[in-house]
Amino acid sequence: MQHSMMAKRIRRLVFLVFPALLVFLQMAAISLPQQAMAANAYVGPNGQIYMGDSLPRELLDKGYVPMGSRRESLYPTQGKFKDFMWKVSSSTTTVYILGSVHTARSNVYPLPDGIENAYDGCSVLAVEADLNPGKLMRNAVDITREILRGITYPGGDTIENHISAHTYALAKARLETFGVSMDQAKYFRPWVLASMVEGLSDMGEGFSVNYGIDKHFMDEAAGKKRIVELEGIAFQINLFNNLSDKEEEAMLLGTLNEKQGELKTLLSYWAVGDAARINALIYGDIEKNPDMALFYKKFLWDRNRGMAGKIEKFLDGRQKVFVVVGAAHLVGDKGVLSLLRQKGYKVEQIESEARPASF
Repeated sequence: MQHSMMAKRIRRLVFLVFPALLVFLQMAAISLPQQAMAANAYVGPNGQIYMGDSLPRELLDKGYVPMGSRRESLYPTQGKFKDFMWKVSSSTTTVYILGSVHTARSNVYPLPDGIENAYDGCSVLAVEADLNPGKLMRNAVDITREILRGITYPGGDTIENHISAHTYALAKARLETFGVSMDQAKYFRPWVLASMVEGLSDMGEGFSVNYGIDKHFMDEAAGKKRIVELEGIAFQINLFNNLSDKEEEAMLLGTLNEKQGELKTLLSYWAVGDAARINALIYGDIEKNPDMALFYKKFLWDRNRGMAGKIEKFLDGRQKVFVVVGAAHLVGDKGVLSLLRQKGYKVEQIESEARPASF
């Protein structure tokens, strides 16, 4: 197996299909230094990150700006365009299925009217894992225990014993650029450090879990609509427990060597409902690397069947349900949409009317 390719797929799928894995960045029990998450962060013209109380004059002259301040148009400004959302109909009800990007930029909002109108018309929100702050606080001890069990080594073991000295040195240097010391991070498994580095790097382009599509709707639904889980936090964390040291190190090393910009490309496809290109992004190399099918089976295809089964139960009822799952779950011939079509349900992609550029 080409582990570097697999590593790249796993890393990006974290942001497409594993919202629960991003929680640890915001949990107090494993919080990052304040300077790493503070608002006084700046990004340079080539994605370099500077963190400090203020921006030095020499960096200002080089074009550094406050993180997240760059905002360009994301959606088309004329005519109609497709949303990354589908309407699924049965004889008794309608279910809307929105593909989510779990970390995004501020320019995804306001969402297209087609998406928000569909949400407004539903009485139930279904998500992969309910990350509502109220629920997290009520179950903080149990959730923290589950997360720590999945993302750290047992018995005080550290990452030094599971990766090469070369990868360790690279990770240490990279984390220090974000104000995170290896003394804090050494108890985490390599895939967790990979996700952490990727998340902090994406912050340099204005991306944040706070702009995630599923978080947006969970915030909107809190106290107003019933929220149901398709999987849950513990389920998602446990999926990573069987990765080998070699696979985890490849994932971390690939992250440390990766160039920025891929998430921006993915989001541009999402904004215009381009399922074909997202499908190519997810599955483009599987024919060259057939061993990756085992990975996809565990992280996507088995989960897709479980999600489709629960959505079928919604379709047997009478309540309208708004489903938000990672975009990668919806594409391909083993995706949730294809599984529902095979069951005979009518599946239609939704369109929105473009807003003027000055909106």
